[in-house]
Amino acid sequence: VFKASLLALRGNPIKNIREDTDARTGYGAVLATIPIVVAGLLFQDYIESSFSSLWVVAVSLPITGIILFSVKGRMGRDNAPTFWKALIIGVAQTFALLPGISRSGTTIAAGIHSGLERDFAARFSFLMAILAIAGAASLEIYKAMHGAVDVDMLSLTAGFLSSLIVGYISVKALLKIIVTERFHYFAYYCWAVGAALLIYLLF
Repeated sequence: VFKASLLALRGNPIKNIREDTDARTGYGAVLATIPIVVAGLLFQDYIESSFSSLWVVAVSLPITGIILFSVKGRMGRDNAPTFWKALIIGVAQTFALLPGISRSGTTIAAGIHSGLERDFAARFSFLMAILAIAGAASLEIYKAMHGAVDVDMLSLTAGFLSSLIVGYISVKALLKIIVTERFHYFAYYCWAVGAALLIYLLF
């Protein structure tokens, strides 16, 4: 995708991007990342404070369940996003700035609803994640370099390696689940945990 995105700049970029699905996917992922960058910068303080509230999680988890369940039986056919579809998926990703709202679940569901084939919707979601996480990591590294954040390199390395291994295994498993149309099963988990957390907070 990265290679195709670069090659598309030769000659007539607009025509090349329109005709090359890999290039369209690459630039679509960049476009889809813009909304979360804007929202993250504008509402950074509120977003960070929401992570200390279990009430936000208790409300957000059932919403995630509804989003995941909404794709039950839906099948798309497109294997590359139009820029409008990419933007819609990008806007959906901004809601995942709140704890309890699944980033991958929300973007995959938005992709499927916009007509993307299930497997591609998942792959596009994870491609977007690379850009979003890289951006957030760059911001934290910038803060660390200016003394705003204390960094323990051993903990950072251990966290990176463990997330790399577990993430790789999880992504492969999730892709298989999405293709077999069992993605909405995660909705039951979200509803159960959300209900349990609400009961805990209330009583």
